Amino acid sequence: SPERLVAFKTDLAGQPEVHEMSNEGGVMKMRPLAKGLVIPAGATVKLEPGSYHLMLMQLKKPLAAGQRYKAVLVFEKAGQVEVEFEVRAMGEGPAKGHGHKH
Repeated sequence: SPERLVAFKTDLAGQPEVHEMSNEGGVMKMRPLAKGLVIPAGATVKLEPGSYHLMLMQLKKPLAAGQRYKAVLVFEKAGQVEVEFEVRAMGEGPAKGHGHKH
């Protein structure tokens, strides 16, 4: 059945949000997903720049490439899932060997 990523929690930011970026009439717009991110049954949804992503608003400290941090993804049905993120430099591709399918 479908699932929904409704929020995420981290000590890194005062306001962590689940976001969407889209192109509307040639203008890139970014907005929080108030109802969360729907994940269709059997599908994979990528979190990546220029699309769905997790936004850290009101950072509490500077982040540097290579650092790893814990966070919690909050799903409508599955509840809380602990994850670890790696900070990467802008434009750097995905880390090799660390892909996850949900």
